[in-house]
Amino acid sequence: MNRLKPTTRTRRVRFCLLVIAVAIVSWIARGTYDKHFMMEGRLHVVNNSGRDRDVMLTFPSGKHLEFFLGKGTSRGYRISDTGEGAIAVRTDGGSPSELGYVTSMNGVIILALGEDKAEFSQIFPSIEPEKPVAESAERPG
Repeated sequence: MNRLKPTTRTRRVRFCLLVIAVAIVSWIARGTYDKHFMMEGRLHVVNNSGRDRDVMLTFPSGKHLEFFLGKGTSRGYRISDTGEGAIAVRTDGGSPSELGYVTSMNGVIILALGEDKAEFSQIFPSIEPEKPVAESAERPG
């Protein structure tokens, strides 16, 4: 039996399929890298108050987190499906207050609970750290 050599068209089709497969694998690998190494979806809650707290967090997607937080302690979570909007924070059964703004892709989220209020902060890690600005030795006259 004679083997037929692949035609140019068959080679082109195989090459296009290979390029598409490599693009899909690269896209999935980049998403996995971002999720695990760029701290995407990390939530840290810190209790800076002088008393123990019962905390309930409600995200725009409807997802809830309820936990106890001792004075001066912190907890860390991995979260996903936060939805887009403000986080409702309820401490010690009080009325909820809405803090910050989350989206489908979040960096590190930090909630610091104080005596009277809670503070929201989000950290977006960069590839290169920011360089401090050096002050000039000469002062303008």
